[in-house]
Amino acid sequence: MGTLCRHPSVVKLISILSRVMLTAVFFVLACTSPCMGDPFQSLAPGLALGVFHLSPKGDSGDRSPTISLLRIDPRHFRFKLITQNVSPPKVATLKQWCKTNNLVAAINASMYRENRQQSTGYMKTHGLVNNGYINPRFGAFFVFDPQKPFLPSVQFLDRTRDDWRTLITKYDTVIQNFRLINAAGKNLWPRTSKKHSIAAVGMDMEGRVLFIHCQTPMSVHAFNQALLGLPVGIENAMYVEGGAEAAMCLHLGTTWRLWTGRSEHPFLGTTPKRLWPVPNVIGIQPVKKTIRPLPHTTPGE
Repeated sequence: MGTLCRHPSVVKLISILSRVMLTAVFFVLACTSPCMGDPFQSLAPGLALGVFHLSPKGDSGDRSPTISLLRIDPRHFRFKLITQNVSPPKVATLKQWCKTNNLVAAINASMYRENRQQSTGYMKTHGLVNNGYINPRFGAFFVFDPQKPFLPSVQFLDRTRDDWRTLITKYDTVIQNFRLINAAGKNLWPRTSKKHSIAAVGMDMEGRVLFIHCQTPMSVHAFNQALLGLPVGIENAMYVEGGAEAAMCLHLGTTWRLWTGRSEHPFLGTTPKRLWPVPNVIGIQPVKKTIRPLPHTTPGE
């Protein structure tokens, strides 16, 4: 019996059953897509939006957390890191970054230091090094712009299992952040009473990138559990920002959709909803010069 439990196929089955159980625990009450097969609403070829309203369990109190995900197919969109190493640094809201760089969508690239410029983890793009220091506390790398055509156009690297030291030299863009979950579907964060909005970047089992935002203040542990319970096939995820500055932006045709962050203060209460200026942003641009939204698609909450 002990040998059977260690068989790879049995281990994989147990992992799948664990995710099914998480889905039951974090019941998805509603989503934007009317299609039962895919909980995402198609916005354009290679771009879809999923909005999931969760039951108010765990540390969110009586509030019903909403997690919004933009699902991006790298075959239709290229990724762009907007960063800098100049002084004084230029900061702008995600909406402003989208306007000036012709981005279809954008999300925070990482947390940053007091100088409002430098990322807290390793960050480079096309020869521009924002931070050349490998942060020993951060276990995830999001990489794109490969130098060789045989490499995946975008991927996540896990410091605990990948040959990351070699691979980060083979990509022109590298962003280092905290891991949220690993490929085995494990929540990597401990329970805590600290709650705030969260922005994250992930990847599903089909290699599509996920921009993820939750405005309702939650602990990171509860957020991770919710992600693992969603029917989105998530495989990897990394934390990019928390609190009032955690944001996400969508610009499709004439439609703008903005997700803002909030944080809870023990004396001042919850911060107001607004877009805050940020220095480093991950955005997407269509591979083709023009992008036509699918008919009758209106991004919703």
